[in-house]
Amino acid sequence: MSLEKKVRLVTRNTCSEFSPKERGLYVIVGVPPDIEGEETYEERQDVADAIANKGFNVMEVDCHWPRDKYVWFNNSYVHSHPYYDEGGCFVFGKNYFVASADKDIYWDYRIRRVKKMDTIEQRIKDIHSTDFYMIPSLRRRGCDPQVHLDLSISIIESRGIMLVDSRHYRQQKRIFEKIAYERNQKVISVNSEDEAKLWPMNILILEHRGKTTAVANENCKKVLKVLNKYDIDIITVPINHLPSLGGSIRCITNTVECLSVYNKIKGSVEKK
Repeated sequence: MSLEKKVRLVTRNTCSEFSPKERGLYVIVGVPPDIEGEETYEERQDVADAIANKGFNVMEVDCHWPRDKYVWFNNSYVHSHPYYDEGGCFVFGKNYFVASADKDIYWDYRIRRVKKMDTIEQRIKDIHSTDFYMIPSLRRRGCDPQVHLDLSISIIESRGIMLVDSRHYRQQKRIFEKIAYERNQKVISVNSEDEAKLWPMNILILEHRGKTTAVANENCKKVLKVLNKYDIDIITVPINHLPSLGGSIRCITNTVECLSVYNKIKGSVEKK
């Protein structure tokens, strides 16, 4: 498959070509040609188009889940690892993160592996010294634990809020209350059980140029109602088929702050 078919640069009032020295926020959207189902492929393209239509730089890549390929935290990049990836086990706030307690490997082993990873920037944060909270994943009747925390938790640091699926909040109320107290974070339990199959908390949050933008599923009315209360720019995309594959908008996206950095990590993102 040629590079031209693998990658689509989506532009609306932005530059039309990549430049290795160009800086600025880019949103990476996974749109692999071999994705299961035409509807799912089109929904991924719709996400890319909707973000680009709001003036963001967007690049589509041949990758199912870009969120799992690298981590952006405290202005640094870390290559992903099977037991350390933002889309899988971790959701990040400012100077802290929450981590799934349901991986079948000891936490200390994960930390050691993180320390050995290659870093893109010299100022990489020492993850082990950062405050973190272990949270058992959402339990659903008749299902295995859902270790991807960003399917039930979304942190919007600029507004000081954490949105949590109401079922997950009830199951782990004590831990969420601890986070609210220690991090001065307002934890909001969102009752969206009737929309649960759409993973409404799986929102892409973009903090750029002093503005906070949320990219959310148009069909998840409960979480949209909450977002509208906090002066957040909202981009909505109707998503119905994508969640059946185990993720939604945040899972299929990631961000990078300049193309020269992406050029260093794209080998681990795009299929070979």
